[in-house]
Parts: sequence; C-alpha cells; structure tokens
Amino acid sequence: MNTLTGKPELKRALFHIVSTIAMGFVAAKVLGVMALCVAFAFVAYVECKRKGHASLQQFVIEEFGDYMSDEEKADPPKLSGILPMLGALIVALTFLSQSQFGLMILIMALGDPAARIAGVWFSNKYGVEKYRLPWAKNKSMAGFAAIWIVGAILTALWGFTWSSVVVISFACALAESIGSRKTWYSDDNMLMPCAAIGAIKFSMLFV
Repeated sequence: MNTLTGKPELKRALFHIVSTIAMGFVAAKVLGVMALCVAFAFVAYVECKRKGHASLQQFVIEEFGDYMSDEEKADPPKLSGILPMLGALIVALTFLSQSQFGLMILIMALGDPAARIAGVWFSNKYGVEKYRLPWAKNKSMAGFAAIWIVGAILTALWGFTWSSVVVISFACALAESIGSRKTWYSDDNMLMPCAAIGAIKFSMLFV
C-alpha cells in the first residue's frame, strides 16, 4: 500500500528514523568495526536463507511486514535494507570522525524518509508519470529535492562552508536516486552513506 492516507509510509519512515539512529549509536559507541563485520556476515546468511525458504519469508512478513517495503515482501523478495546499512556503517566508522559519522547517520535517518514521503505525496497528487528524474524514472524530482534540502540543512548545521553544503547534500541526493535493491552494494542504504563519506572527506581537503 503506497499511500500516505493509510499511514504505511509514515510508519516505515518513523521506523527508518529510529532504527538508523539507534544502529548508528550502537555501532559507534558499543560495537565497533569488527563486531559490525560479524553482524554483516550473519545478516547476509539470513538474507540468503530468506530468499530460498518461503516459510522463513512468510514468518518475516507476518512479524515485520508493517515495516517492510513492497519489494521486500515480494516473491522472490528483494534485499533487506539492513545488510547494506551495516556495510555502510563499517565503511563510515573506518574513515570518518565521530562528528562526521553523526552527520552521515542523520542524513541517512532523515533524508531517505523525506524523499520517500515527498515522492509518494507528489505521485498521488500529480500522477506517477510526471516530473520523474531523467536518469531514474522510478524516482520523482520531489523526492530528490527533499533529500537534497534535508542534507543541506544538516550539513550547514554542522558548520560546513556553503560550497561543501552543496556538494555533500547533492552527492547524497544523487546516490539515493540511483540506488537499487538488486544487490546489497547498489542499495541506496549503501550508496548514500558512501557518497556522504566521499563528499565529506573531499570537502575537508579545502578546510
């Protein structure tokens, strides 16, 4: 159900915000890189089993269906966003400072739901064929603008220069728009934080 009136998008958005911030805090303050690598391997194993066992997939849908996307509940199921997010956290903790890591987590937590909600609202109001991104017909310009704005506000609050604000927020919006659930390494939960990491490190070269 892809509509705001039935509240599934809002529910998934809230879950995404809370889970991303919680995972980021636990990753940074409790687990560390090695523990995250173990968690990544375990989740990867579960994902492989979920795709090959209908009973496990049905159990996951019954227990967590309200927080899953239509793609994750499809047959065969698409990749869960948890696996690429764990991969992104491993990369982020390796290359970013604590402050930069916090910025990346908030962009992930708030930007993706903002893009999803704006895209759904825009599609409901103007139709799913209008104002799509030229390079990603399944994504709307409204969603792209939403994540760009969220990223820009957060980056500015972190004290980056305006040129860095534009670079970092645009990189995140672009990465989210080209993300795909076909593989874990092309998922937007992996591409967007990796784009943020690259843009942040690039911007720090001119500070």
